[in-house]
Amino acid sequence: MQQREGATLQSLNAIATHLTQLRAPDDGPKGVPKFKEPKTFDGKASSVTQFLQDIKNAIQLSCCSLVSDHDKCLYFSTYLGSRAPKEWYNSIELNNRTLLDDFAKFVESFKKHFRDSNIVATAQSKLDDLHQTRSAAQYIARFNEWVIHLDLTDTLKIHMLYRHLKPSVKDAITFVPKATQPTKFKEYCNFITKIDDCIHERD
Repeated sequence: MQQREGATLQSLNAIATHLTQLRAPDDGPKGVPKFKEPKTFDGKASSVTQFLQDIKNAIQLSCCSLVSDHDKCLYFSTYLGSRAPKEWYNSIELNNRTLLDDFAKFVESFKKHFRDSNIVATAQSKLDDLHQTRSAAQYIARFNEWVIHLDLTDTLKIHMLYRHLKPSVKDAITFVPKATQPTKFKEYCNFITKIDDCIHERD
């Protein structure tokens, strides 16, 4: 028993040493940010927020070619999936074409039609039920799908992410000095993923 505890402690110390020696991320300018092409909207309420963010990012980066509100609405429509999303757009073209000349109102109409009217409560419930059962990367991916619907600080996001991590990951985190742990959510996610990877390498 003592040998096993000693080996576990040694492994955790090795993980902590490795993580504290990792180079801190550079917060300096990195040039123009790049965004992936938006994914086709599948009609799910849980996909609305991320889809709109991706579309707005793409439009902002394409400002020279998407000048008018009508251009933006047409661009938006090319990423609408089959069935309900396309049917919604076709209905606007047939019955409310003036909406295509006001992008802000077009987006509001889209949100009213597809977004969960109680998305905040839904997201909170999903996060409360979410636990890390496999890799940290998979857990973080699922976490990010829902946390985007909540208006939270990085500190609160980190707290919520931490509470349902595997015990082995939490144990490893305690060996990393608090002062060296990331305080920005995105960096904290990378930090957790590296810890999880280190644990699996030693299993």
